[in-house]
Amino acid sequence: MEAPVRPRENWFDPEYVRYWLGQQNGRFDERMHQFLMIRSLVPYRSDQSFRALDVGGGDGWLAEVLLSHFSAARVTVLDQSAVMLEQAKQRLSRFGDRADTAQGDLRDPEWRAGLSGTYD
Repeated sequence: MEAPVRPRENWFDPEYVRYWLGQQNGRFDERMHQFLMIRSLVPYRSDQSFRALDVGGGDGWLAEVLLSHFSAARVTVLDQSAVMLEQAKQRLSRFGDRADTAQGDLRDPEWRAGLSGTYD
């Protein structure tokens, strides 16, 4: 049996992004370990209010970890991929207005245009 062919890495290609997303459930333990480590570095109490910008946040997995732990936090997921942002919106819908998404390409000097307000 041949292994499935991995598409060429291209974050602008919706087919590649869908392929990548499909591989992530098999990496749950690894990714959760990474996200919990990042969460431990956030310098706020779990009930303290702050705004975070998840740059290159993809499907919102890190944002979900943060919002689940920090009950007064607000997180914006910024990513270039519409496919990733659609996944993030679905993942974060239970957090209501505490979660939002913005599309932006960090190679574009105007990438901040889709953001509003300030972040901590």
